[in-house]
Amino acid sequence: TEKDTQIRVLDFQLKEAQMEAMEKRKELQKLQATLSQMEMEKEEMVTKIRHFEKLQTEHHKLKRRQTEVEGKLGEMEKGMVEIQRQATEAQSQAESAQKEASIAKRRLATLSDYESEVLETNGDETYDEEEE
Repeated sequence: TEKDTQIRVLDFQLKEAQMEAMEKRKELQKLQATLSQMEMEKEEMVTKIRHFEKLQTEHHKLKRRQTEVEGKLGEMEKGMVEIQRQATEAQSQAESAQKEASIAKRRLATLSDYESEVLETNGDETYDEEEE
């Protein structure tokens, strides 16, 4: 009868709708699993980004420190060059002073020799005068 046909058609449509609903549920479960996986990957990426940012911050700190240290090293090198220049100058002055001292010793020795000769000569003259 017509009602039986309508019931069969409706029953068929119901089964089709149920099968379609089951397929949609499976698709939804797959999408939820994919979404869950993507959220986990997102968290991993966020963690990696934070780690990268920390590394980048540390890198910038180290770069600044390196610049400071290089500046201080440059200053130290300039200081060492100045100290070396002063040491060379002092050594030159010491050599000059040593030469002057050597010259003064020779002059002193010459004067001493001369004084001895004068005394000897004067001593002889004095002796001669006493004899006369």
